[in-house]
Amino acid sequence: MGLAPDWRGKGLGRSLLNKALELAQQSGALDVVLAVDDVNLPAKRLYQQAGFVRYAQQHLLAWKGGGARDEALR
Repeated sequence: MGLAPDWRGKGLGRSLLNKALELAQQSGALDVVLAVDDVNLPAKRLYQQAGFVRYAQQHLLAWKGGGARDEALR
């Protein structure tokens, strides 16, 4: 989940999260797990306020294409 910068700080993230949790509960989900960047303090605060607790931490390495080789594969 993410919001464009112009839409942040208006309670929309909290509304989206609450709706997602409501739908998960209605569908019988036993657990809801999410991942967030450690430096994303506003998101971490939101999730903590919603009752999420950290249970694991890992380092993720990610690559994004975009070079000439990737263009040839399309």
